[in-house]
Amino acid sequence: MKTYVQLFLFIMILGLSGIITCSDDDSSTTPLIGSSDDGLSPYLDDVKSCTPDLGSSRVMEQWITSDGGDGWSTNATYGVLKKLFHPDSGNESVYGPVETVDNYIDWINNFSNYFDSPGTYTYENMSATIEEITEAVTIPYFGGTENNVDTQLTIIGTNNDLPISIRIAFGIDDNNEYIVCYGQHQYVSDEETQTGYTICHATRNDATGDISIELASIADKTDVFKIRYKFEGNTTENTFRLTQKTNAATGWCVLAGGSVAEDLSKIAVRATDNADSSTGANDGSNLDETEGYYVILTKEEIYDPSTLDTQGESGTTDDGWPKEATTSNLDAESDTEANYIDVRDTTNCLNWTDEYPSSPEDLAWE
Repeated sequence: MKTYVQLFLFIMILGLSGIITCSDDDSSTTPLIGSSDDGLSPYLDDVKSCTPDLGSSRVMEQWITSDGGDGWSTNATYGVLKKLFHPDSGNESVYGPVETVDNYIDWINNFSNYFDSPGTYTYENMSATIEEITEAVTIPYFGGTENNVDTQLTIIGTNNDLPISIRIAFGIDDNNEYIVCYGQHQYVSDEETQTGYTICHATRNDATGDISIELASIADKTDVFKIRYKFEGNTTENTFRLTQKTNAATGWCVLAGGSVAEDLSKIAVRATDNADSSTGANDGSNLDETEGYYVILTKEEIYDPSTLDTQGESGTTDDGWPKEATTSNLDAESDTEANYIDVRDTTNCLNWTDEYPSSPEDLAWE
C-alpha cells in the first residue's frame, strides 16, 4: 500500500511540474494565477459616474433645434449629446477610448502578481517583460514628464487570435496610481482588419476621488477615425470637465463640464455642430471665441428633455437652447458651468491648441 501511495504522489508532482515552465534564467513563468488584487484600476466606471451616461437613461426624447435639425437631441444618432455621452456611439463618445485603455489594463493585470519582480513571464498567449525604472518618463505625443512611475511592463501576444503590443510605465503609491501607456491592437471593422494605436496618460487619487485621462488614438487605414481628448473628473463629487476633438465628417470639437451629483446639477456642453456630424463642423482645430453652439442644462433635462419649460414649434426652449457661442451670450450666463466651455477661461476650460494625431507615427514611444 505504501508503494502505491508513493507512486501516486510522484505522479502528482510530475503533473504539477508540467504546469510550470521556466527559462534558463528561471524568471519566465507561466503563472497558475496571473492576477492579484494589487493590479491597476480600470477607468470606465469612474468616468461614467462623473458624466451624464445616456446609456443608463430610460427616456430618450426627441429634441428638435431651432434650425429644424436634431443636433442636440439625446436620441439623434449624430446629435452632440448622444455622440458624446452614449456608449453606443463607440469611439466618438467619451467612453469608447477609455474602454480601450481598460482593455489594456485588464491584459496588464494578468501579470500583477509579478509587478514587483522584474523578469520575463508568460500567461496564456501573452508574454510580458517587467523592468524597474528609476527615471521620469517623457510622455509620448503630449509632452511633459511623469515622475511617479517605477515599473515598466511590455506585453507581446494575441487577443482573440489578433496581435497586441502594449508598453506601460506605472506607479502605485498608497491611494495614487499613475500610468503612461502605449498600445497597438488589431480589430475587425466592416470586415476589414485594422490596427489601432493609442497613447494614454492617466492618474487617479482614490483618497480625493480625482481622476485624469489624456488620450489620443488613430488607426492605420486611410480616412480612419482619429481622436484626442482630455478628461478630468471627481468620483466623490461627481463632477467633470473635458475637451475632445475627432475627424468625424470634416472635423468635430466639443467642450463640456459640470456635475451629475443631483437631478438639478448643471452641465454645459459646447460643440462645433448644431445639426449633425457634418453641419457646422470644423477641421478639429482649436475653437475660437465665437465658434459653435452650446447648452447649459440640468442632469434631469439632459436625461429627459420633456422636462424643459417648452420646446415649441421653433424647437428652442424658453431659455433659447441651443445658443450661439458668442462672447456676449457667454458673458450673460449666470451659471458658473459656462466657464467650462468659455475658451477665454484658461483656468476652468480644457481647451487646447493641438489637433488629433495625423498618423500612427505621431504616437510612437521611442
